Amino acid sequence: MDEFLKRFKNVKGAIFDLDGTLIDSMNVWRDIDIEFFAKHGLVYEDSYQKAIGHKGLKEIAKYTKETYSLEESEEEIVSIWLDMAKDYYENKINLKPGVKDFLQYLKSNNIKIGLATSNSLDLSMAVLKRHCIDSCFDKILTVNELKVDKSSPLIYLTIASSFNLVPSECLVFEDLLIGIKTAKEAGFITIGVEDECSLDKKKEIKNIASCYIKDFFSCL
Repeated sequence: MDEFLKRFKNVKGAIFDLDGTLIDSMNVWRDIDIEFFAKHGLVYEDSYQKAIGHKGLKEIAKYTKETYSLEESEEEIVSIWLDMAKDYYENKINLKPGVKDFLQYLKSNNIKIGLATSNSLDLSMAVLKRHCIDSCFDKILTVNELKVDKSSPLIYLTIASSFNLVPSECLVFEDLLIGIKTAKEAGFITIGVEDECSLDKKKEIKNIASCYIKDFFSCL
């Protein structure tokens, strides 16, 4: 762990994505999407996941409604998804290997910790509390609260600002290429986290990120 932190100068903060980064959940959303599409007489295609990957739930609902001419309102679509996901986040989704130990180490070394997620606050808190790591975070922020997606650096910048830190003092951990690109361009130190759902972009992520890890045990 000491060797990992020594790679970077003056690090005082760490900002984490949630789904696919801290928790092993991306296939859960794929299963939810497949079920949702089937109930509407639609066929799920992988291109859908690529189109929505960096968006918040409200933006995804808007995109889905407009693209597939659904009868439900955007609010109703979000509600359906949250109901479908609730059991997974409260009872089933696991942390990525080494997450808890890594967060505890950062806290013990006075590193400010933030969560920057495209998920809902309720689902995020449910899975964090289930694994007893909610208290590790000094700031939790969702893209829905800011009305942006992760093609904008606003969520990372807002968290860094709340810590009174500049981007160059913060690590950003992301599994998706869009998050890595956005944070990198904003001046953050970026750490790519391997996830099954983003393996097709692994080479690009490794080329852009300051560091690439398979799991958090590799940081210990």
